[in-house]
Amino acid sequence: MKAVLDKTFGSTLTAQSCEVQIISRLVAVGADKLQKVLTRPSITSERLASSASLQYHETSRNLNGLVVYVKEKLCPKGETRCHKDALRLAHADHLDIDYDAVSQTLTISAYFEGAVSDLGEKQREGWDESISDYAASVPTEIGILSIQKATQPEEVSLGGFLITLDKDKPKPTLFSFPSRHHAYRSNDKPLFDVRFDTPTGLHPTLRLTFNRTQAPPAPSCSMHAYPVLPSSLFIDKYQMSSANFLASNNLRALRALDGETDLEAPVWAVEKWGSAVLLELAPPTITNADEGWSATVPLHLRYQRAPASHDAAGNATAKDSTVAISIPWPVVFWACPAEEGTKMSTNPFDRANLGYDGLFGPRTMFYHVSPAADTGSLVESIAVPILDPQYGAWIEQGTVGTIVLGFLWVCWALVRPLKQQSGKALPGKGEKAD
Repeated sequence: MKAVLDKTFGSTLTAQSCEVQIISRLVAVGADKLQKVLTRPSITSERLASSASLQYHETSRNLNGLVVYVKEKLCPKGETRCHKDALRLAHADHLDIDYDAVSQTLTISAYFEGAVSDLGEKQREGWDESISDYAASVPTEIGILSIQKATQPEEVSLGGFLITLDKDKPKPTLFSFPSRHHAYRSNDKPLFDVRFDTPTGLHPTLRLTFNRTQAPPAPSCSMHAYPVLPSSLFIDKYQMSSANFLASNNLRALRALDGETDLEAPVWAVEKWGSAVLLELAPPTITNADEGWSATVPLHLRYQRAPASHDAAGNATAKDSTVAISIPWPVVFWACPAEEGTKMSTNPFDRANLGYDGLFGPRTMFYHVSPAADTGSLVESIAVPILDPQYGAWIEQGTVGTIVLGFLWVCWALVRPLKQQSGKALPGKGEKAD
């Protein structure tokens, strides 16, 4: 059984407090620099629809900070039920936060694949709930629904019971609605794995490996990957403009690139959070469905700044020769146009503003390919070599000295032939000039 927790908080939450506590990284750079940190989706193909939203991505290993904030700032004092729900957020499989500046309302929607106890721990026994209304002004609706067989392939059908606490009795319900997001299904479930080719070097290659060749859900569908890169990594859009280069990596096209595109700037000169890339993959034609295949994404590293380190006395200490950079696994999906007249806005469980969805038309359906993570973490890390600060001054002086010596050598190489020619032109001793 799958569960959804949808909690709405009232006007006591302001935009500033939400920003300070939940998006602390943005506030740390200062309000005057937010426009430089955020990115706006840029469209590189006429067939893609524009998106007006700003974007910011930050890799987070857990939701502990959000849990603490909800407990301390949002939950009323003495409300143990609210504290228990906050603890459960740490185990949510999906978490969506929506803030309405007009009504000053924050909505947190959490999705759980399995049961989570009141103590915030996963349990195998299933859900055991005792739910009561927090306050008369806050309606609490409970739905116990199961997935039913849909009559149309683009629809999702749910059946079960709905009830609003202290308002009415459980009412049976059955409804269907178009859904933009579906799991890619076949007789043998295809999976994909993500790894960096080794050795990574300064130009790492991200490899997406599929365990089997996949047929598209429909002939009009196209396969895409959506990598999100931190500021330490970037993709060369000029390199991606070569058809032969794309074909050699099992890529069809670079459909959108949003964020930092400077090819020379070091990481400390980059202002934006990073970049998001929409790539159309080129899966092979099906000759043997059991054969796997892979697509590669060539990336490039920026020069890294060594983080400052001091001992207990405040003295500078040597750092490791590498720094770890992590990136999340890209989302892989088939994008398929829906039939005319399909209204995706009727889905009450629709997830929007995911980054890639705004790059497609409003009637696009996404069939997601499942990742084959065996570690429970969909994050890849690489070790990037950095300069030890204690040798920085020596290297700087050596570089300046080398440049000066090189300049002097070039000057000598230019002047020496002139001196030789002038020496030959002068008459020697004992010779009489005409």
